[in-house]
Amino acid sequence: MLMPSLFVSAKELDESAASGEKIKQATIIFAADLPLIDDEEIGDYAQLATVLEEHRRLPKNTFFLFGGRSIGPSPMAVFDRGSHIIDILNSLEPDAYSIANREFSYFEDELSLRSFEAAFPMVSSNLIDVRTGNNLDGLVKSALIHKGNFKLGVMSILSESVVEEYRLSRISVENSFEAIRRVANDLRERDADVVVLFYPYASELIEQLYHENVIDVSLSADLNISLLGEASAFEHKNDIFLDEAGEVAVVELTFNPDSQEKEAVSVEWNSIFLKGITADDKVAKQVAGYSDRLDRLLSQELGVLTTPLDTRRLSVRTRENAFGNFIVDAVRRYAGANISLVNGGVIRGGKLYSPYTVLTRRDIALELPFRGRLVVIEVSGQQIWQAIENGLSAIEEVKGRFPHVSGMTVTYDSQGDPGHRVSDIQVDGQAIELDKLYSLATTDYQAQGGDGYSSLVAARKYNDKRNVVPLVSDIVINEILVSGSIAPKVEKRLIDISAED
Repeated sequence: MLMPSLFVSAKELDESAASGEKIKQATIIFAADLPLIDDEEIGDYAQLATVLEEHRRLPKNTFFLFGGRSIGPSPMAVFDRGSHIIDILNSLEPDAYSIANREFSYFEDELSLRSFEAAFPMVSSNLIDVRTGNNLDGLVKSALIHKGNFKLGVMSILSESVVEEYRLSRISVENSFEAIRRVANDLRERDADVVVLFYPYASELIEQLYHENVIDVSLSADLNISLLGEASAFEHKNDIFLDEAGEVAVVELTFNPDSQEKEAVSVEWNSIFLKGITADDKVAKQVAGYSDRLDRLLSQELGVLTTPLDTRRLSVRTRENAFGNFIVDAVRRYAGANISLVNGGVIRGGKLYSPYTVLTRRDIALELPFRGRLVVIEVSGQQIWQAIENGLSAIEEVKGRFPHVSGMTVTYDSQGDPGHRVSDIQVDGQAIELDKLYSLATTDYQAQGGDGYSSLVAARKYNDKRNVVPLVSDIVINEILVSGSIAPKVEKRLIDISAED
């Protein structure tokens, strides 16, 4: 799996230095989005360890940069909030870890705890803890890493959407050009040869940073792009973008401060895929230890799935989905509510199930890894309408806010303007009354305004006399256990006029 080296030999480097030449070279191994530690379909950390070892053996400056999106959610993270990811990465020794939106799966305090467990810097350059005015405890604004004669500066920016998506109350996200340039200038003043930026999505800001030579290289990963069959909207010769599961970039950098070109940094890169690479024995044993522990916890058989099921991202975030229907039906029945609404982002398995699959606790932990709890609230028809409009407002972006509903039928136009896509809502076969009050079963996340469901925040919460409010995942598990077999199906609860036409 080794690439032909673009590097000069150690002897040639010595001769170059002796002759006064300033050209420097380095390799970056860039990986991201590995929340599952034992994924046979795409490869995992044991294969990544092999890639790193192969490159670290070579006489060159090799940096390992990890793009995050991995602390959660996952079946094991339900129990330890992502500690196992940090433990395994400590064995792989990243030079820096980028904080992305998904690092907030278990909120601010847990992320701070993970940062103190890490033997590597966890970087977020535009995050502010509103209580202190500084970065979140344990995170750093930037990292300057020395390897041989090469100094690599690393920055990482978050999307402003993280605050809304994860209903974070303690942080704000500063996305101004000047704020990022300050961090980059600090790295330059500390003699960084090359400044690298992790970013979550393409924007005019990234283009401006390149245009004014604030950054030299950019790194990003987003599987949504390939799911939608699109290419990245942003192109630059020094931009490295991963859009396939299990993909790793091997980036060759050449830094020539005396270059007559506008940029002193040139980049050549290609990607390799973890699947099929021989696993590193030591890391494989570490992964197996966690996997065995999880198997003992989650091996219980629940019931038989008698129909095919699709929980892939595009299916649960852009249209009515059979598993989504099963979840909201189970939640509504348990709560005894008029209607139920759950966002597609809670479903994370990304799998195709064959008929007569025996479902286990592990399957449900994989599909519903967040610890969302049932909430029953009293909402008006107007609040419901606004909530559904929000859920349908970002279909083209495959956002997790997409709604799955029980007890109602929604007619909408996915090609309409966001916020004006719904044309009709029926509750129990009757047109919704905007001033009437309905009982709605949902998750605590949505009831608190997560994923833009702000219309639900002011709703009155019903008193629940139970000592323990159940997790949505536990309600689903119990529904399968009681039924013995399940056959979820699509029932035209969400009718897209554009699709019908």
